[in-house]
Amino acid sequence: MVSPDSGKQTILVKLDLGNTELKYSPGDHLSVIPKNSPQIVTEMASLLNVDLNDSFTLNGSGKTSSYPIDCSIGSALYSYIDFALHHYNRRQLVTLLQYLIQNTQLRKEKRSLLRFYLSIQHHTKGASVQQYLLNKYVTILDILKHYKSTITFEQLLTISPIMKPRFYSIASSLSVHQKEVHLCVSVVNEVHTNGLLIEGVCSNFLSRCNKGDLVQAQVHPTCFKLKQNNPIIMVGAGSGIAPFRGFWEEANSNGHDKPLVLYFGCRNEQDFLFQGEIKALSLDIQVHNAFSRRPGLPKTYVQDKIYETFGGPWELILEGAGYLYICGDAKMAQGVMEALRKRLQRERKWDVEQAKNYLDTLENNGFILQDVWGHT
Repeated sequence: MVSPDSGKQTILVKLDLGNTELKYSPGDHLSVIPKNSPQIVTEMASLLNVDLNDSFTLNGSGKTSSYPIDCSIGSALYSYIDFALHHYNRRQLVTLLQYLIQNTQLRKEKRSLLRFYLSIQHHTKGASVQQYLLNKYVTILDILKHYKSTITFEQLLTISPIMKPRFYSIASSLSVHQKEVHLCVSVVNEVHTNGLLIEGVCSNFLSRCNKGDLVQAQVHPTCFKLKQNNPIIMVGAGSGIAPFRGFWEEANSNGHDKPLVLYFGCRNEQDFLFQGEIKALSLDIQVHNAFSRRPGLPKTYVQDKIYETFGGPWELILEGAGYLYICGDAKMAQGVMEALRKRLQRERKWDVEQAKNYLDTLENNGFILQDVWGHT
């Protein structure tokens, strides 16, 4: 979806709904339960000295009930165990250290592990434990590869969180793509400050999928819905453009005849997602691009563009005669609201509190809608 020169990988995932009864509207979310990569599963099996084809049966309730009654070790490692270290809580990490201390046969390593274990007992919160480990490792596999000691498969089951679904904004309209749901996915492959590779579990899982592969997913309705035949302003950055693709597809098929404005932020022209599709629409969309990484030019973000181009459709939004949609990370959304507050202060001679209260009222009455995520 982006130029090969971009240095980023963003993919459009098309899932066939087949004979399912799954229904959705543009703006809804799709949760996807990913699978771990074959590489991490193979490495983990080798460290644990287990055969992926062997089966096991769990007794008890609670977390263990999340596994099938008869489950193969391979299935558990691929589909159920979450290896991402930032999903482990303090208790789980402390127990991992206890297992490593218990299992190691090396006195030097045991002393090192004991010193760390004793030091964290003085902390009542998990932040120090997690932060220390996250500064050095990315997954639980990284920890096991670092130490000569290891843990058993049974011990891994007792401490590891179950794989949780990842949520995506749906990037299609069912009226245009019948029996399909599309996702706009930024594939995460970044280098941690410690030199280790951070691989997004779900984004890489989706990028590995081939035609015919099954994906476990579920639709989650939201309030982030297109208000047909009203002035619309859409603000997004990166994959935050996803729900707006569904919006303009829906609007295009339904003969939307009111102002439709898109503010889209990305690094440069090569990262401008769906630009070919937008140009091919019979719908008239006014597009404002904000490029933050163009050589020799100052960084520009969507909030900067909003402040510069304030007027026209914005007046309709601020009078409650249109709708503003914001999709992206929390920092970007905060910047957008800040830009609007400053313009309101300037245009209407209001103080900070008056402008803020006015925007809060618009949002509470449903004229400003946000689909925003934080950083985890």
